[in-house]
Amino acid sequence: RKTILYIAMSLDGLTARAASSLCTRMPCLLAGLRVQAGKDIWVCGGAALAQDCIRADCIDQYRITVIPILLGQGIRLFPSDGPCLPLRLLSAVSAGSMTELTYARR
Repeated sequence: RKTILYIAMSLDGLTARAASSLCTRMPCLLAGLRVQAGKDIWVCGGAALAQDCIRADCIDQYRITVIPILLGQGIRLFPSDGPCLPLRLLSAVSAGSMTELTYARR
């Protein structure tokens, strides 16, 4: 049987019955999940979550969806002071105006 764990950075609007809170940083949680039985861990989030996981070196595969809207500003996906990440493109799939890029670590 597959175990599914949902984690949110904010529990706004959720009741105690709908969600329980974890007091840990995402990289620590991921490290604990990786040693358990199972295969894949899928993490979906924004730049702050990605930067935490990049710094902790706990991402094997990146799925980045590009939506062409020029904002002029925003939060960097990859930190400017982060490590050099040699990546290999696995696939690029377009749907409408969006493109999902899948990269693996080299």
